[in-house]
Amino acid sequence: MSTTNTYDKMMQASARYILGESTGVKIKGSAERVQAFQDVVVASRTLYEALCDQKPMSVITQLIEAKRSAAENFKRITGNTWSL
Repeated sequence: MSTTNTYDKMMQASARYILGESTGVKIKGSAERVQAFQDVVVASRTLYEALCDQKPMSVITQLIEAKRSAAENFKRITGNTWSL
């Protein structure tokens, strides 16, 4: 399987997770890479849920910053840009 195909599948599964759907996917890799992935996908889902729940802008702003930080860490560790 090509790297691009693997990344695309990971992004598709991540989108399903963020939307609250079942993914049926297990992430493998070094502990550092798996943790970076987990951090960014959880931050993305938390932000999505807060937006859906129409949380106050102060909460949204904090969650955006947390997601941005997790995305930067994900890129630093994996070399991939978080696109969700």
